[in-house]
Amino acid sequence: MPEETVAADSAMTLARHYLEIDRPQQALDALRSPGSDLLDDPWFWLLRGWAYYDLDQRTLAMQAIQKELAVAPEHPNLLFLLAMCEERGGNLVAAEHAILRALRQQPENSYMLCTYARILAQGDQFPKAERLLDRARQQDPDEPEVQRTAALLSYLRGDDRRAAQISLESLRDDPDDVRSRHALGAALLRQGRVTAANRHLKAAARLQPEQKAIAGSARVSRVAAHWLLLPLRPLYRIGTVGVWFGAIAIYFLLTAAGLGIIAKWFALAYLVLCVYSWVVPPILKWWYRRRYGGHE
Repeated sequence: MPEETVAADSAMTLARHYLEIDRPQQALDALRSPGSDLLDDPWFWLLRGWAYYDLDQRTLAMQAIQKELAVAPEHPNLLFLLAMCEERGGNLVAAEHAILRALRQQPENSYMLCTYARILAQGDQFPKAERLLDRARQQDPDEPEVQRTAALLSYLRGDDRRAAQISLESLRDDPDDVRSRHALGAALLRQGRVTAANRHLKAAARLQPEQKAIAGSARVSRVAAHWLLLPLRPLYRIGTVGVWFGAIAIYFLLTAAGLGIIAKWFALAYLVLCVYSWVVPPILKWWYRRRYGGHE
């Protein structure tokens, strides 16, 4: 076997290993000096595209994919990564088109089925997404992506309790599953359980610091969990509308009970809480941006 071919195979093997252990920059380094053999190999461009994708450099990932798709337009793995990139960019129609082309060649691929279900769910096509998820579960019930997708569908439907439960089950099997930890933190944050949400989102951001969406969620939870916002925890847990109705009900009950003075003090306290919720969180966000420069 020619020396150049051996070196190319070694570089691809090393890059694949780095991607498997979530070290995309090292994967790119392994592919930095491609020989002529690599430049003609679709797997070189696929590995390069995945590395850029994992680094949240979508444009570069798309460039790597499109370069090889011009030569191998129906390569299923390239089409799958293209769908992932389009999804991340919010181009759901293009993402669906790409994943359908990939599924025509691998119709029983559970990971691709989950991806298609996720794309459809983001377009509010939940019945079809659920059917695809069931199909993926039948194909491979032990595939971790099935659980992750089930959690996401629950979250998008507004069932935060179910989303958190599924994500927690996934984390019992793999505590370093970044996506499940992010999903759990997001579900807890929307439930108003800000301390627990902050713990999980910060852990996800530490595990995958290059992901902007995860870092952004961690910043939001860090502000929400700050001790200065302790008085606002009921607003997080019950919701602004729920607290408002509760405050009105308490005020009228106190008034009806002949406790007019207490009712007035309660109304004043509620007004102070409202002003506090308008003023303090923006100041706290500004302070964090100034101190950390938008990073955790």
